Amino acid sequence: MGGRTPADIFAMLQETIPHEQDFFLRALPQSWLVREDFLSYFGVLNDDSASVDLILTRDGVQRDVFVSIPLALAHTNGTTPNPSFVSFEVQNETSTAVFKLDECIFNMEYMVVLQDFWSTVDANKNVDTVVLDLRNNRGGSFLVATAFLQYITRDPYTLFDIKQRQSDEFCNQTPALCDPQTIGFLQSQGIDISNEVYDLPGSVLSIFLSQIAGSPSSLDLFNGTLYVLTSGVTFSSAHLFAAVIQRNNFGTLVGTPTGNTPNFWGNLLQFSVPNTDLTYYLTTTRTELNSTDGNDEGLDAIYPDILVPTTREDVLAGRDAQLEYVLEKNTPNTNGPATSTMPPTSSPDISGAPSTSYKSKNSKYHKSKKSKISRSYKSK
Repeated sequence: MGGRTPADIFAMLQETIPHEQDFFLRALPQSWLVREDFLSYFGVLNDDSASVDLILTRDGVQRDVFVSIPLALAHTNGTTPNPSFVSFEVQNETSTAVFKLDECIFNMEYMVVLQDFWSTVDANKNVDTVVLDLRNNRGGSFLVATAFLQYITRDPYTLFDIKQRQSDEFCNQTPALCDPQTIGFLQSQGIDISNEVYDLPGSVLSIFLSQIAGSPSSLDLFNGTLYVLTSGVTFSSAHLFAAVIQRNNFGTLVGTPTGNTPNFWGNLLQFSVPNTDLTYYLTTTRTELNSTDGNDEGLDAIYPDILVPTTREDVLAGRDAQLEYVLEKNTPNTNGPATSTMPPTSSPDISGAPSTSYKSKNSKYHKSKKSKISRSYKSK
């Protein structure tokens, strides 16, 4: 592309984009590589600043291609969240309900859709499988996971430990974590907050998050099968969401490895750099997943239980490899049409690196078969 090989461009990404491991970088550039700022930085734009020369090799045949790109503008601060960050679809023909969460935003909209989803699942006795789609979720508030899991279990479960650095600026930007009620709760649980960095064990964090999430629903607990779809874009709180489900044996992860290492830094403070338009971010939290599995040492991601990458053939066919893998496992059912709150879409946006990039003793590669799946998208 523009005289640079994919390896050249990826090396530039590695030097430029903050990342913990390569799965994150391999999943994101498909949306970046049409952006003028990235293409200009890579030095691949033609003199007209609106086209790129490509050399494509397919089945041993090389072709020169001139592409005019509808360049996308870079994101700016202050953009509003995606109004359809949470949606769901119930497919009666496959006895499956799909809950799609593209951002971890804990607000009234999320709680309303979540309640509607589980009420629909509870009322539909044909549904025995739930799919939680986190493939395009880069994180946010972990409270979305706490609220979701209230419909799966009422028992205590393993979370993760936190090492939290506190400061005046931390309290200015996250006042809810420094108010007297929160401080009183932490002290009542034996947490010593007199140190600049204090330890918050998962057992205390679980109680704290449950109190914020509110009382669990009166609906019966879901006792069917839960799948979680992941990709290299699955990051931060979404990464933790998937990890908690996997490590507590609540469900099965399908897709590609997440974009975080199991233990990572987060809870960002934001600062403006004087005399520039730049923003500086400072992490204040070290998150450490609890595990007694010695195989976790040195892991660079949360690996899916079933590895299903997106292949070139999947992209050309407009096929959602990860979702189709799950749907094909369910017995077809013709008891009625699908109901959905998902917005219309022309083709799935699935992120993931080629299968040769992944190595895991605990993962198996399952290539989905080609099949026709009936979908109905009806926005409420």
